Amino acid sequence: MLKHSLLASDTEYGHDTHQNALCLATWLHQLTVAWLPASTDWPVIPFLKAWLKRMRMQQTFTKSMAYFRALIRQWMDERWREEHQTLNKGKQWLKVNVGYGEAVPGAKQAEQFHPYLATPRWAAQFTYAMMAHAPIGAYQKCFKLRDTDECPRCDIPQTRDHVLSACGRYSSLSLDDLHMQRNSIFILANFLKAHPAALSFAHTPYKPL
Repeated sequence: MLKHSLLASDTEYGHDTHQNALCLATWLHQLTVAWLPASTDWPVIPFLKAWLKRMRMQQTFTKSMAYFRALIRQWMDERWREEHQTLNKGKQWLKVNVGYGEAVPGAKQAEQFHPYLATPRWAAQFTYAMMAHAPIGAYQKCFKLRDTDECPRCDIPQTRDHVLSACGRYSSLSLDDLHMQRNSIFILANFLKAHPAALSFAHTPYKPL
């Protein structure tokens, strides 16, 4: 029975569940199962564990395509962690207030942003503003859209906070107001509505209002 249920693996998980199930389904003898407490002092249990361990060590492992895919995924995940461990991921969330409390990130809190996601363009622009992941500055330089990460108008690094509060292209708003005022999310929404090219790939220069 033990040899019948231990088949050579063709998957990255080390156990071919489908083939094992087929073999057990065609087993000619009646299967009887007994449930024992984990603390049972029965010498047969360690004997069976040792036997299974020896049998598995004697198996021939077939390195299938799924196995190599798993290795590639593991290697890519390790490279991704190494390259991005120095970034402040998730720490650029813009602190705006919805009612008396701060807007909270997360899929379960998406309803607080639904009024500002009426179109795909508005949704993208609002997401850029909240997460500081806008296609400006360093991102444009990274994708070779520009040779520098500086603001074309102000000659300083073009960041989300700079665009919202200090850029000469736009009518700036106060970051302190976003942090302190009740329902300051309306302030951000009005700014983005007044400046549809802000925090986007658009290069048309805006005159300061």
